[in-house]
Amino acid sequence: MTPLRSTPLLLVAALLISLSGCRTAGVGDLTRRDPLPKRAELPTAAELLVEHNRNAERVQSLQAKPSINFANRRIRLMGRADGKLALERPRNFKLIMSAGLSDVADIGSNDQEFWIWVKDSPDHAVLYCNYDENGESPLPVGIRPDWIVEALGMRVISESEAANIKVSAGPLPDTLLLTERQRTRQGDTVIKETVLWASSRRVKEHRVYAADAKKTLLTQAIVFEYKDYVSQAGGEDGGVEKVYLPSRFRLDWGPEKLALDVSLNDVKVNVAFSQAFREGQFVEPKIDGVARVNMAERAGVTARASDEQPTSVRETMPAPPPNVRLSEPAPLDVEGSSRRPQDPAALTADLPPSPRARGVEKVVGPQIPTVDEPQPVAVQARRGWRNALAPSVER
Repeated sequence: MTPLRSTPLLLVAALLISLSGCRTAGVGDLTRRDPLPKRAELPTAAELLVEHNRNAERVQSLQAKPSINFANRRIRLMGRADGKLALERPRNFKLIMSAGLSDVADIGSNDQEFWIWVKDSPDHAVLYCNYDENGESPLPVGIRPDWIVEALGMRVISESEAANIKVSAGPLPDTLLLTERQRTRQGDTVIKETVLWASSRRVKEHRVYAADAKKTLLTQAIVFEYKDYVSQAGGEDGGVEKVYLPSRFRLDWGPEKLALDVSLNDVKVNVAFSQAFREGQFVEPKIDGVARVNMAERAGVTARASDEQPTSVRETMPAPPPNVRLSEPAPLDVEGSSRRPQDPAALTADLPPSPRARGVEKVVGPQIPTVDEPQPVAVQARRGWRNALAPSVER
């Protein structure tokens, strides 16, 4: 009986020993410090933008017929327009939007200036601005053709600019965020963000914020779809060369409250433009009854040398001939022309009928007669009470 009763106790003791051994082994594993795997380092901005820059450099010119849905909250206008788009490096750009048979907007640029005209806008003018001596816009971020070119993925980002770009994880899976702080000519700071697809390294979105903790969104471009196009210029070896461009994208300008949803049709890449086409397309529109307004002057930006109009020499008109021609001065040889205070006043000019005096009144007018001022009256009192009431007048 005793051996049978002690068997459960031995089993319990063995179980406790085994459990304590496992616990001890577990404690030993927890106290061991194995090195953690390192987090994969993010590529630099220069590495991420290699393919982007290579593709952008391949596109030297572009021509398309976009379909545009627009919304202008500033004037409470929405609608659809057909467009004509043409651009050529470095600054030739033209986007004409038309509804029906009339144009409703004209945005463009050339080597000297850029401009924008929107029908029925509160400005009622063609807004233009000259580039400065560095080839940059003197205005803060706003509606500019170079922003549309950047939304199309055609702006090449230099190595010096890429060195100032910070790379971090993007807001969505498979995205990377490129952040850059830029200083405008006016001394303001803006924050520029570019969202890339990590797998394809193509641009998904551009955003520009004011330096107020990103509370104010100035401009935004969102790419919805890309397509591959064949370059009409061909490759370097004479073969077929393809480039990719956004086929549908959206542009938003916050301060102007303008949004454009653009779909590109009939796209032609690297088409050769004639000089006659350039001179007819990439020029500021001339619209009857519409004035020109310099955006730099309106914004209070000091114009630099390149902003000023070419100087010209202007000659002032000569002074008109005088109505009176005087001869050389000569003495009148008039004696007694001066008059003492006690002499009576002359009613006419005291000039003798001398030949030299003839024609004087025609020049200076007739002499104005004058009279002497009367002498002051002196009142003297006399003695006596009767004579006090009868004052005497002495002159």
